[in-house]
Amino acid sequence: MEERYDLKEKDTINTFPTAISWNPDLLWESKTHYIALEISDIGPFRPTIEIAFGQITLKELPVKIYVAYPKNANQPKDSYQKDLKSAKNYGIGIISVDDNNNFITEIEKDPVSIPLVINEIDYSIFKKQICPTLRECYATYMNGNPQMGLQRMYQLIESKIRKLGDQAIINNLLTTGGYSKGDRSYSLGNLIDDLMRQRIISNAVLGRCRGFVDDRNNVSHEAKTKMEAIKIEKNTKDNFKLALRILEELPAAFANKNYRF
Repeated sequence: MEERYDLKEKDTINTFPTAISWNPDLLWESKTHYIALEISDIGPFRPTIEIAFGQITLKELPVKIYVAYPKNANQPKDSYQKDLKSAKNYGIGIISVDDNNNFITEIEKDPVSIPLVINEIDYSIFKKQICPTLRECYATYMNGNPQMGLQRMYQLIESKIRKLGDQAIINNLLTTGGYSKGDRSYSLGNLIDDLMRQRIISNAVLGRCRGFVDDRNNVSHEAKTKMEAIKIEKNTKDNFKLALRILEELPAAFANKNYRF
């Protein structure tokens, strides 16, 4: 853990410096996050984390939690699967310890900072064609790489907006601006502006797309302090949820103007 987060002995602390009743087995404080480790005697989750999750979320603390568990504990399969699902739902990192092989440890899953956690997506409200990509984006986000998950959402939205622009050009409905069919170098923000000026589809939906593109820059740099981490993580979560709303709304907006999604 020390190597992964460049932690020193001096970074070890006993409790959180705020009203969090949960005291993990080990706790470190880095410049940007608190790193907590719970040691389980059987499975990759501990019920105390549920209480801690609520308190940490309320305080908006940038906390990453790991659970270390014995790989050879012979936990019943249904119990293990339940623990594994809970760990995933709460954004918990998982470390297995092979006590039959010189205590070799393996990080099976990286955590996501607790304020970033997003509940499982209801994929039934989205077009089936994009659900595999959405599942991949969500899994990437929740498995410790929220920035990459958000980036893939951006790429999905960009592909749909450029597809819209191409269709509007073919139909001779997009007649202003500098976009030409298939031009992937043309600014996505400028293309959205062009589409809005000529009301190619709902400007309300396109306006949300424009805001999403603009806000993307607010989450692209790396935090250097906890305050910066809190701000970036809030923006990252908000943007991911905005992307979900856009991808729920876009198909109907396309269909209303006879465009193919």
